[in-house]
Amino acid sequence: MPEQPYEELYNRVLDATAIIHMPVKIFTMLIVIRHTPADMRHLSMFLLNGIVWNLCANLVFTFIHLYPMFPAQCFRADGLVSSVNNELFGHTVFISLFVCVVNCIVAVMNTFVYRYFIFHTKTKLKTASSTDLIATTLV
Repeated sequence: MPEQPYEELYNRVLDATAIIHMPVKIFTMLIVIRHTPADMRHLSMFLLNGIVWNLCANLVFTFIHLYPMFPAQCFRADGLVSSVNNELFGHTVFISLFVCVVNCIVAVMNTFVYRYFIFHTKTKLKTASSTDLIATTLV
């Protein structure tokens, strides 16, 4: 089946976003690592975790361009993966992309849980006993 002109545009736009995102993500990681104040070091590690998983997803997305097809479950893999005529390899790259995206979502959720726990316990630390803090952690 011949390739449509909008498919070529779609692939070039995804290539351009990959070229732009990679240096920006690496620069952001350097800023977070080098210029985070000492009292915010723990929060920066949570943020860095999310940035690293996002970088991994962008790196995988550089090699696979998912082109959605008509039924919602169908897709075609374009990009560098399309040059390998092995469906198992395409599915493996897709699963690795899915794992990176899920881990990025979990990393962002963990950041909010950490911040909530820090703000919640900061007000309770002065008046709470150790059993109260353990009960709060378990709940």
